[in-house]
Amino acid sequence: MIICILVIAAVLMLQTVRMFSGKIFLQRFLAGLILIVPYIFVPSQAHYLRISFDKLNVTLFASAVMAMIAIISTGLVVRNSEHFKLYPQLKPQQWTTKLVTLNALSWSGYLIGYEILLRGYLLFSCMLEFSFPISMLVNLVIYGIANLHRSEREFLLSIPFGAILCYSVYVTGNVWPAVFGHIVVALSNDYFSYKASKKILAWK
Repeated sequence: MIICILVIAAVLMLQTVRMFSGKIFLQRFLAGLILIVPYIFVPSQAHYLRISFDKLNVTLFASAVMAMIAIISTGLVVRNSEHFKLYPQLKPQQWTTKLVTLNALSWSGYLIGYEILLRGYLLFSCMLEFSFPISMLVNLVIYGIANLHRSEREFLLSIPFGAILCYSVYVTGNVWPAVFGHIVVALSNDYFSYKASKKILAWK
């Protein structure tokens, strides 16, 4: 748990360092590398990365459900007119195919490391000692701390979303539904925020 807190603190500090301000792709790449540190040094709990064939259908179903929840939740969040000031994080004058691809890849790399740490390493390590409800509570507290710097609306929504991610990992026995769901959240959030900002700016 201490390792997870230190790693998340390092990632949050990285996002506030002035020399990385505006360098979104570099921030995500470095953060992704930092987030997989516990997996590199303590690989004994890496069973959560494997998908057993007897739970493959459950994993695919859970991933599809997570995708639907992600799209619905982000669609609700961006109805707040203040949201588009923060998202998408990348604000080019025009989105090109190259930028869309780099944005998707950088988000994916960052969130794979994020979920392997939080819903993988931390959750499964806690479940070796505690029940699932207690392990999920610990996970949500740390996840909440990691989201304190976000808007109040986004912070409040992150708690039930984090609980759903934990449950999907618990049911399937692997971290991939949480990885897929979080990536869909990030990309759909960028898409909806971009569409909303265009409408608001056009109206103004």
